Amino acid sequence: MIELLKGVKVVDFTTMVAAPAAAKLMADWGADVVKVEAPGGEVLRVLGASMGAPAKPEENPIFDLYNANKKGMTLDLKTEAGLDVMVKLIAWADVFISNVRLESLKKLGLDYETLSAKYPSLVWTHFSGYGLQGDEAGRPGYDMAAYWARGGFVADLSPKGEHPLHLPTGIGDGICGLALLSGTLAALRQAEQTGLGQEVRVSLYGTAIYANGVQVISTQYQDVFPKPYHRPTSPLMHSYRTKDGEIMVIVLPVHDKGYPQLMKLLDREDLIDDDRYATQAAMANPQHKEELTHILEEAFAQFDSQTLSERFLAADITFERARHFEEIAHDPQAQANHYLYDYQFANGHRAQMPTSPVHFSDNLDMPYHAAPLAGADNQAMLKKLGYGEAEIEALKEQGAFGKAKK
Repeated sequence: MIELLKGVKVVDFTTMVAAPAAAKLMADWGADVVKVEAPGGEVLRVLGASMGAPAKPEENPIFDLYNANKKGMTLDLKTEAGLDVMVKLIAWADVFISNVRLESLKKLGLDYETLSAKYPSLVWTHFSGYGLQGDEAGRPGYDMAAYWARGGFVADLSPKGEHPLHLPTGIGDGICGLALLSGTLAALRQAEQTGLGQEVRVSLYGTAIYANGVQVISTQYQDVFPKPYHRPTSPLMHSYRTKDGEIMVIVLPVHDKGYPQLMKLLDREDLIDDDRYATQAAMANPQHKEELTHILEEAFAQFDSQTLSERFLAADITFERARHFEEIAHDPQAQANHYLYDYQFANGHRAQMPTSPVHFSDNLDMPYHAAPLAGADNQAMLKKLGYGEAEIEALKEQGAFGKAKK
């Protein structure tokens, strides 16, 4: 059992992936995390169905991935009663995480300025598409748009003149979740030491710029994207197709050392001393770089992937056969490192669920409790906040949890 964050109380007023992911990791590490949703629950509860995954109460793996180990409440913040409960819940908490647009938070009185004045030690963490400043601060933002498209990935990783990449779901969100987590934990440490919280801000666009920082810098000089296949940054840090149709990625960043080693492994010793290709200085000539890429492409095509894997492993060079998403759930290396958790759902079905990418010495017994049903912990949390039975009934009548009783 991990209890690194035992005693930390978190209100998770988030939807979709990135912000829920940050709160989920805090829950994994022992924090008491309460997810607050609108009556009926948030959209991620049903989104898995669009990817062919179950999205039902008894089996909802996509929703569980970012919401397991949390408690769940539903509140209608359009009602005075619902908003009053939310404010009381925030008063109980150490951390408030939200990806609701800032203007909406201000209307509810849940913005940083309002809440920090009432609760100076509160860590207020916000996630947005494009940041909280500038003309586009109010725009909606999802991973595919604000991270992939605005961050340069779609335009510059898609071959020129061809269809753009098919964008997988949640990759930028996952990275943003880690950024949110790190910022929240840093602010939480300050709050514990000084009694003063912080406003923590993370955006999809800002994280994309950071993640893509090498290219953001290099293209301010002489680097150009998108790159044609035969004009890579380096022919020794590139992907090539093998005889059996697999894709092999090699990474030999020190050209002068890696070049003779690779040519020997590919049975092209005849080119080891060729001045056109043998040195990093030679690669400054675009023609030589393109010629070497063609040579390596032809050489890889002479071997099956198993043969090359065995040779590369024996030589201890950095390489990898490109894997498909569907292979990962059965990868022995992932299993050996507990990167996956064999989880059984309420209906008896099982799935390999990705675990936290951060492991600790007592990580192996990490709990994995299914994400709560919408509003599953309303009663228990209200009692924890000090509400009596009569008060809870009154809240129901006032529509705090959804449409009031007739």
